[in-house]
Amino acid sequence: MPPLELYTPGHNLVTDSLIMHGMVRYLVWAGGARHGSVERIGERFKIIIDDEIDEDKAKRTLKTLQELSNATIEREEPIGLIIKKIWASNVNSTKQNLRSWFDSLQSAIKEFKTIKIYADIDHAVSSNEGRRSSKVNSTVYLPLGPIYGKYLSKDYVVKENVQYMVCPTCFLLANMGLAYGVFILRINKGNRISSIMVSLVPSIKADLIDIMLVQRAFEYKYNEFNLDIPILAVPLIALSFGETLYAFENMDALIWVYEKSGNFMRIPNYIQVNIEGLLKTVSGIKYYIPQWPKILNECFLKNEDGPTILAKLNEAVINNVIKEHIYDIAREIIGLLNVKKDEKNVCRPYLSVAQNLVNALLET
Repeated sequence: MPPLELYTPGHNLVTDSLIMHGMVRYLVWAGGARHGSVERIGERFKIIIDDEIDEDKAKRTLKTLQELSNATIEREEPIGLIIKKIWASNVNSTKQNLRSWFDSLQSAIKEFKTIKIYADIDHAVSSNEGRRSSKVNSTVYLPLGPIYGKYLSKDYVVKENVQYMVCPTCFLLANMGLAYGVFILRINKGNRISSIMVSLVPSIKADLIDIMLVQRAFEYKYNEFNLDIPILAVPLIALSFGETLYAFENMDALIWVYEKSGNFMRIPNYIQVNIEGLLKTVSGIKYYIPQWPKILNECFLKNEDGPTILAKLNEAVINNVIKEHIYDIAREIIGLLNVKKDEKNVCRPYLSVAQNLVNALLET
């Protein structure tokens, strides 16, 4: 049997990355993700599957998601880890919005027929998807892509009633990608709420097993904080929690922010960074300092200066200038851990690992 070739529809790099992750998870459920690859083609992805897939098996798993969506609609609150994570991405947390979102999700599951619609490279055109009026397609919510939603934001001027529509299958798989292929940091600070989302994608080509490992690290994961976190600190934070992802070649992080200030909501855009060096660095840090995720959570992410230091560290690693800045960064980290306001003496005991951190960084 020839390999199965599937293509993401070409909406936008962010949304196509989510749909790609949703497709991979569905293929895992269908028992066909042991052998294959994911290739980046501009802002789209091509997935090649060398195994036979059993879509009936995958559809049985989809019923669980349908049941959770139904329970969420009935109780008017997110039910289950998958639904809670999807909802954590959304800063427009009204009951009306909750019901609309999960009504669309439940409807998309009911209408789903086959993953093989993505064998059509012109799927989006064939399904009349895009920024237009459509009674059969679903409005894409802002967390699923920076150019979507009910409103089109350009130069901070909002134009109403210009909706971006996708078919039910694209809507379903984008939500699955949000649940399984994205790390979410939700920031609650005063009247400003934001959700920062990180998705890992191949910059050129990756084995399907690598994408599965990324999903294993990110599935169900979201954290909430009440301090500002620079966007450049987010890849380091995301990779520090959960399972260790060892060095993959040619892997990029896509990062986008959904913000709400008062009644105004927007996604400015996304950034894209290659994280090959960062993956090696985080693996080394965890090797030398097994308690690193705990230090990160208890010290760096409960101190206003912590995220800024992480952003500096991340920038130095990504730009391959860590050796030039190592001692300045180490001095800031020691100052953070030795803070006098630490009345409960939570962080000072970690001062002993500072040298281990320097050793780990110098080996990258």
